[in-house]
Amino acid sequence: MADPFHVIKLANNTIDDVRRRVQNETTGGRGTKDDALCRTRRLLRAAERVTERGKTKLVGMLAAGDPRGEVRDAWHAKETLRMIYRIASRELAVDTLDELSRDLRDDTYSPELNKLGRTNGWKAILNTLTVHYGDRIADHIR
Repeated sequence: MADPFHVIKLANNTIDDVRRRVQNETTGGRGTKDDALCRTRRLLRAAERVTERGKTKLVGMLAAGDPRGEVRDAWHAKETLRMIYRIASRELAVDTLDELSRDLRDDTYSPELNKLGRTNGWKAILNTLTVHYGDRIADHIR
């Protein structure tokens, strides 16, 4: 089984990998504190924890340092994965997970997202969702 913490950790690591690669490609190196992508690192957290000012800043920095939108796509994939654990319907959660897995394997996405989409962990996430919803159902029966 794959608990939500480790699943989101894997997605966050994917964002870091994409950000580092794009940073190297656009600047020719690791980047400095003044580079747009370097400054987005702390803003690429849970969407609900980013202030409106932070969101505006994030959009501007991604526009400046992420020419093909690869970091944005990775962040969106992570947020979608986080959202799956909050969906009330098991069927909708499973369908969303299946669609995300399929989408991430599409060649239009970055190699890092393709790797995340091909990971063997999708079945473990599905098992976790089954247990997660089973517990919810058990809670309502009591």
